[in-house]
Amino acid sequence: MVDEPDQDPYANVESGVDRQRVILEGWLASLADGGNPGPHVSIRPDAERRIVVRADRVDELIGELVRARGRIVETWEHLPESDRSDLEGRALLAARHRARLDQDRRLFYDRLAERLDAVAVVLSTPMTPKEAARAVATELGLAEEQVLPFVTKIDLLALASRRPGKAAEA
Repeated sequence: MVDEPDQDPYANVESGVDRQRVILEGWLASLADGGNPGPHVSIRPDAERRIVVRADRVDELIGELVRARGRIVETWEHLPESDRSDLEGRALLAARHRARLDQDRRLFYDRLAERLDAVAVVLSTPMTPKEAARAVATELGLAEEQVLPFVTKIDLLALASRRPGKAAEA
């Protein structure tokens, strides 16, 4: 395992655009592809914006990316087998959780599209957010756990595409 602070699998690079930085992080398991164990490098902006890099900063970005990759690969190669096995177990659990969440998301939006008018009536009554989530779950015939992750993040465009005949009327 790499113990020196300057050997962490992390870097940040000035993008050259509006003081934005590009963050590079080495991961021992990727959350993006099912939690697969093994060395990965995450590339993300320092804010909620997309990554934009000035052309004169690309070489620096590539150099830091290669450096972060080298550090995380070295860390992975020195990782005890028991830690690798633990990561594999967590990856399997994470993949199962994501699959269940994806299934719940589809079910939530399908039922919401079918019963949107009834849900609107239910939500027109003053209530706390917790009561509203419970009322929506009841109206949709779902468990509260199946509704909570999505009820505050309703994607209206996705919902519109699930309502048969509604898009044609608009």
